[in-house]
Amino acid sequence: MRTTEEQRQRYRRIGAVIVSALTFLIIAAVLLLIFSAVIYKLQPPTAVFTLFANVILAAACFAGARALSRRQKKGGIALGLKFAAVVIVIVTVLTILTSSSFTLGGFISKSIIILLSSVIGGIAGVQ
Repeated sequence: MRTTEEQRQRYRRIGAVIVSALTFLIIAAVLLLIFSAVIYKLQPPTAVFTLFANVILAAACFAGARALSRRQKKGGIALGLKFAAVVIVIVTVLTILTSSSFTLGGFISKSIIILLSSVIGGIAGVQ
């Protein structure tokens, strides 16, 4: 059975989403392992944990959005915004489910980090 051009485009989009999600997860896991080792060895103050978490989140969002827009080859800003929206929803739901303290300031700061890094990654992936 032959596939139509529309079906091929759909498969490419699905493949791009899968690749970007895997890229996001792999970058996050690798950086988490690295920062965990640094935290174990150096035992920094707890304020550094938030910095490390934000760096991990920003790098993973950048890499995921870059992978998505690189596969699509167009619409970097729009794809970065879509990727960011999905990540913001997932991070917010996970934060509400696992954390006893959900603050509006934390939500806004994480959302800004996710938005900026995803849009920059989307733009970088197209070029």
